[in-house]
Amino acid sequence: MRKLLPVMALLAAGAVVLVLRSQTDSPRLTASARDCGTARSIIEVGHTVPGTCKVEALPAGSPVTISDIAAGKPLVVNFWASWCGACIQEMPDLQQVYASAAPQVQFLGLDLLGVDGEVRSAAVDFSKQRKVAYPLAYDDGGLLYGRISLRVLPPTTAFLRADGTLAGLHVGQMTASELRGFIQQYLGVQVTA
Repeated sequence: MRKLLPVMALLAAGAVVLVLRSQTDSPRLTASARDCGTARSIIEVGHTVPGTCKVEALPAGSPVTISDIAAGKPLVVNFWASWCGACIQEMPDLQQVYASAAPQVQFLGLDLLGVDGEVRSAAVDFSKQRKVAYPLAYDDGGLLYGRISLRVLPPTTAFLRADGTLAGLHVGQMTASELRGFIQQYLGVQVTA
């Protein structure tokens, strides 16, 4: 039994190392492979967000483009993180509006992976706990977010027309009513309550 203790301790230490390595969340796509444009080059309202920009679908991490997610519809992009209290409070309102807007408007929730310690497992747990129905993906290092906003203040929501033009931006938590108003204002789509 005494001879087994060092072996068991070594196996336990190895398991801890594997868990910690899985939490480092190394990027699966390099910034250049994501094709989101020049980092920190701000996309202003009235300019186009690159439809070729790739994000990693949550939880699997498979690459998908913004234009594939939009599927020819206007797109509401909500940037969030599991550590963001306002994001937690806002998520049910986003779900509610998505349920009624889905035929006309697509939604995408982008987790700010790697920003302020955000890790894949926390993002997956967050999405499962809140039973998010709209597409979620990782914005590794906040690359796309950094093209839209100079400061990290989630939640932040971008409103893109069907052609990819950034029509408007809202920083901070929204109610369902406010979100419906922004969709009407920026995207010209009436969403019923």
